[in-house]
Amino acid sequence: VTVTAPPSAGTLSGTDSICLGGTTTYISTVTGGIWSSSNTAIATVNPTTGLIFGVSSGSTLITYTVAGVGGCASATISRPVTIIPPPSPGIISGAQTLCIGGTSTLTSTVGGGVWSSNNQSVVTINPSTGQLTALSLGTSLITYTGPGNAFCPPASTSVLVSVVTTLDAGILSGNQILCENSTAIYTSTVFGGLWASSNPSVARVDSISGLIFALRSGTTTITYTVLGSGSCPSASASRQLTVIPSPTAGISSGGATGFCIGSTITLTASPNIGVTYQWILNGSVISGQSASSLTAISAGNYQVVVTSPNGCRDTSSILSLSIFTPVQTTIFDTLCFPSTLQFGGLTLNSGGIYQDTLTTYQGCDSIITLNLFVDTILASLSPVAACPGGNVFALTTGQPTGGQY
Repeated sequence: VTVTAPPSAGTLSGTDSICLGGTTTYISTVTGGIWSSSNTAIATVNPTTGLIFGVSSGSTLITYTVAGVGGCASATISRPVTIIPPPSPGIISGAQTLCIGGTSTLTSTVGGGVWSSNNQSVVTINPSTGQLTALSLGTSLITYTGPGNAFCPPASTSVLVSVVTTLDAGILSGNQILCENSTAIYTSTVFGGLWASSNPSVARVDSISGLIFALRSGTTTITYTVLGSGSCPSASASRQLTVIPSPTAGISSGGATGFCIGSTITLTASPNIGVTYQWILNGSVISGQSASSLTAISAGNYQVVVTSPNGCRDTSSILSLSIFTPVQTTIFDTLCFPSTLQFGGLTLNSGGIYQDTLTTYQGCDSIITLNLFVDTILASLSPVAACPGGNVFALTTGQPTGGQY
């Protein structure tokens, strides 16, 4: 009999946190095993060498397996590894064109980094504050190196700064015709300037982003100004903006909120000149319905979209319509013959089922069904003999006399 000692996977060691795209190696005190990763989307591992490669940020389990022999089960041991995302240097903003003697300050969305200039004879920059100083004509690449972390090296980003004799506000672009209550973005080929509107009641503009809000019909001038510094005066560029009226979308049903089964109701859009219409029911376009009026045949939520020739459009608020069902009423009545009953303009004196149609306050049919029963009195004469002094039955007090009763 051969007794085999169970295998051991040993003890694992190695750096358990690495930067994305970096590597580390796990080792075991026992050789001959196989390495594997529980999530290869996070990190892969060489099955023989234990070399780990960070694929994406997150954590995964690295397992080392030593195969069992002689009927013994395999031995395993695991160790987690965490993949750290690399730091970001952020996004640089600030004026990138200066005149000789001018200053400007660059900033990054990530703080704590260091600024540098690759051509300090043209531009110098304070390494901590990012303040630029233009010394001579030319260009310099300004680099911002963000803070690193314990596992990843610092990351950098750069912008090109130019020193010129005169500033330029650049070339402006953006839609020069807008509809009321619409927006647009104006841009310039030069960064770092400020936007303004000559008539804010017609259109407002965000001074930093260039986002325009068209408020009412009219014209305004949108101006972009790059502020001067040092020996350079400010530079401006302008673009004319015209705001045109938008059509007004509305629906009239004549005050009706619904209609009867089998009938229709006409919906009419608010009057506009030279526009097109598109009707909508429950959020979906009604195919082929592009006139200024619509014959509604279904209950639901109606809207109309009105578009002018210049592309301006407006969507009406929702008008909800219901379908009114007929009112059905059944009554029962009994009539004693030969009495009569007035019903639906008829004089009734015989049993049966009768109907009358009235109109509800909504204008729909109100159907009344009458189940009429007629009771008749049955009478018969039978001769009865009575002896004087006899007592057949009492009709009145005293003795009966002959006759008919």
